[in-house]
Amino acid sequence: MKKLLILPLLFFLFSCNENRLLNQYEDIPQFNWEKSNVPSYSVNIADTDAKYKIIIGLRHTSGISFAEVLVHLKMTSPSGEVVETPYILELRDKENGSLNGSAMGDIADFEVAVEDGFTFKEAGTYQFSISQEMEQETISGVMEVGLVIDKLKE
Repeated sequence: MKKLLILPLLFFLFSCNENRLLNQYEDIPQFNWEKSNVPSYSVNIADTDAKYKIIIGLRHTSGISFAEVLVHLKMTSPSGEVVETPYILELRDKENGSLNGSAMGDIADFEVAVEDGFTFKEAGTYQFSISQEMEQETISGVMEVGLVIDKLKE
């Protein structure tokens, strides 16, 4: 009987994200994001006419000492063209210092759409990487770094 209840739930959960091409988070060892640790991701793009939303995510401790984090998103196309774009991730509200995103206890999840309506020039497998570009060698309190790519509905 339990299996009969679980199957519709699983179907519902997976069918809700039919336009999600990538939702991948990489663990950061000991919650210390070193400059040398550059998480990477891979996604196959088939539809070059579609528009996509690209989201960078951070899971971090609520005690992180930075209000914002400078990152670079590097994208390598199937033909080898490289585009690197800097983004500032605002982890805290500038006025009151509260955490942006959702927080539960000592853990905060922050996701921001860095590209909305993005089109890929060619079909094939794209490689992405996210590097931290702060002055400090290490950002303490970062638990995971993620990349989410959604195909937008027309």
